[in-house]
Amino acid sequence: MEANSPLIESLDEMIHRSSLAQKKFLPGSSHHSLLKNRIYALNVAKKLIIREIINQGTLYKEELEQAQEPLKSLLSKSEKTILKLKLGTWQHNVLEKNIEALRISVTLLDRELNRYKH
Repeated sequence: MEANSPLIESLDEMIHRSSLAQKKFLPGSSHHSLLKNRIYALNVAKKLIIREIINQGTLYKEELEQAQEPLKSLLSKSEKTILKLKLGTWQHNVLEKNIEALRISVTLLDRELNRYKH
């Protein structure tokens, strides 16, 4: 993986879209909070990917635990959504890249959390 990885690009795009969507909701609303948690989790995922690429950075157990549920939820929703999209469409292609980035992020996150258990 390279520092300008397509995985990072996918995560950056998800963060950007989530930030734009968050602005449409009032602070304190359930949608605003969901997006806040999603943005946080995606940023942790990005740190995990960058850490894997350049072997730098520190992630704390609390960060990982806070990101775990939103990342897994987003991955699950994305995997269900892609089944409804026509193969070869731009939506399918983008979601496919996002799913790859999320799967790798969840794997790295689980691996890091397992280190804290030992």
